[in-house]
Amino acid sequence: MQRRPGWNATRRNRNIGTPKAGHGQDNRLVIPSRWGRGGDGPHWAQIRNYRSVRRDVHGRPLYFVVERPRRGFLHPCTVDDVVAVLSALPKEVLEAPEGYGLAGIVLRQPSRKQGILERCWGRLAWHLELGPVQGPAIYLNAQPVPLQLSKSLRVDVEQEAELHRLQEEADEVHADKRAHHLTFGLEGLRRVLLYRTLLHEVGHLVDFWERVVRPELLGGDLLELHDAYDSRPEREREEVAHRFAERWSATLREQGCIPFPRLVDLAAMEADGLDPAVFLPPKVPPGTT
Repeated sequence: MQRRPGWNATRRNRNIGTPKAGHGQDNRLVIPSRWGRGGDGPHWAQIRNYRSVRRDVHGRPLYFVVERPRRGFLHPCTVDDVVAVLSALPKEVLEAPEGYGLAGIVLRQPSRKQGILERCWGRLAWHLELGPVQGPAIYLNAQPVPLQLSKSLRVDVEQEAELHRLQEEADEVHADKRAHHLTFGLEGLRRVLLYRTLLHEVGHLVDFWERVVRPELLGGDLLELHDAYDSRPEREREEVAHRFAERWSATLREQGCIPFPRLVDLAAMEADGLDPAVFLPPKVPPGTT
């Protein structure tokens, strides 16, 4: 076999020992998945060591699943905080087609690895089967207090819009030559989760009802309904949810419904079997900083 001039069979392939050739793929940091292994769904559906409580919003039951945070974390929003915001929305906004209404709120603790690789404030689960929650559920993640975020100076249009939203709620904001730095205390975290993330995820659910369920597919297979919703561009879906959150956040502010002081009813928490410590910052011993 004739070889090209200069070809040397003993010459080392330039890709050997590099990621292009698969080097390091066995030990790279990834979030484990239990799909297809007889597991119980995606990583964010793995809830352990939780308590569940019921509240009524506009005369309909809403179940809360509260997972115990790990050391250094807490749930910035209490159960009553979330109920207050949802109850402030007009009843017709949350009026869903039968079987598709919001079934629960999950106050969840992400793992360390999830916090590193997939940091997020919350998410919408189209159908959750966890304890009393059987249907759509909104997740709100536990956070460390204080939380310090760094955002690159190089951002696209969507990232820049998100940066501005976070800067409005952060307690401290400054920038250097490399990044924007944002610090959130307890109230800053609560503002992001309660007045933005919660309303954003409700916006996704309302958009799903109006664009997919009500027009023509009412009563269809749940998977087909979700596929129809997801077939729209992600950017379009996110913009709709952002507009919903911004509209209702502004409306509730004008009506004087928000902001409001943190609702911490220790007696009610204990009556529900909830440990108040999951909502309270750790006490600092006297004489320490």
